[in-house]
Amino acid sequence: MFGDRRGTPTTREGEVGVEAAAARRRQARRAIEAIDLVLGAVEEHHLAGRPRRVAPLPEWIARLAEGGLPIPASILGLRNTVQLHAALMDWQEVLLDTAVPARTHLTRTDRETDLEQRRLSVWGDPG
Repeated sequence: MFGDRRGTPTTREGEVGVEAAAARRRQARRAIEAIDLVLGAVEEHHLAGRPRRVAPLPEWIARLAEGGLPIPASILGLRNTVQLHAALMDWQEVLLDTAVPARTHLTRTDRETDLEQRRLSVWGDPG
């Protein structure tokens, strides 16, 4: 696994790691796109006034499967479309962290900026 006695990876091992990470990001993006499509279908289902106490429809499951990742059992076992929508949003958030690794840093920075803006709006700009 390691290229020399100091324990550093060889260039080839580093390339394999980079390629694997890129493949995981691509796969996550495909699954995110599939989830987006199903979220839209679930929202249309709700807007049309259709029953909410139903299991995920077969066409929704098929669309999720096209994303290329295993569908979490927690999603397959749901019997309510409102819970399905929430579970899909949670799954999508996890996949977004994989697809955009810097996202967690960006989210933290956004939160810090929001807190600072709220502080200034309450206490006024000290400058």
